[in-house]
Order: sequence, then structure tokens, then C-alpha cells
Amino acid sequence: MSESEVSGMVWGDYKNNIIEYVFGCMERSEFAPYICPECGQRSVHLYMHVHNLNTRRGGLWIWCSSCRNFLHSSHYIPLNWNNFTGVEPEKLSAIPAYLDELKVEIDMYLNMNITQINNKGM
Repeated sequence: MSESEVSGMVWGDYKNNIIEYVFGCMERSEFAPYICPECGQRSVHLYMHVHNLNTRRGGLWIWCSSCRNFLHSSHYIPLNWNNFTGVEPEKLSAIPAYLDELKVEIDMYLNMNITQINNKGM
């Protein structure tokens, strides 16, 4: 089975403005997982990983565990984001199969960060 296939399902590219949608959810203090605009399931996850601490350049992954749509891009990661220590950087790839195995822990980490950001803003 290739890396793009998991449980017989092929990963595919999101066809909509998924970045704006997910960051909008975060700005409204909604917690992950988010509802997928493609399949309607509460299965959308987000992970950011800083690869260069000086420039804050890193990777951004948004994926749906149900329909297997995803987006991966190179991105400038916000200053208030720290890498999740549960993710092994050498296992990261464009296709989020590895991250999907950690989706529960990643969602908890993202939600903790959303809570901390909101508490600082009060």
C-alpha cells in the first residue's frame, strides 16, 4: 500500500478555502476537530510544525480523517506556536497519514493552545 493510501482510501487535495475556514474556526475559539466542508463529518484537524526557528518557516497540515481530503503547505508559523513534542519530525511528509495516527493528541494540543491564547487576550 502506498503512503497516499490508508485503509484502502486515497488521500486527496481539498478543493476549497480550507485554510481560511479552519483559521476562522480558531479565531471564534472553536475546538478541533472541525466539521469538514466536503463530507460534513467532525474530522478536520490542523497541525503546524516549525522547521526553522530563526525564520519561523515550517509546514502546515489540514486534513479530514473521514474523507481523506488534505492540504499541506510551507508556511510562516505564528510566534505563539511551539512544536508538539509528540510528533517526530523525521516522520512528517506532505501526506498526513502519520499525523492522522496522532490526531487525538494533536487536537488536544491545538485546543490547549487556543485556550491559552484566549486567556491571554482577556
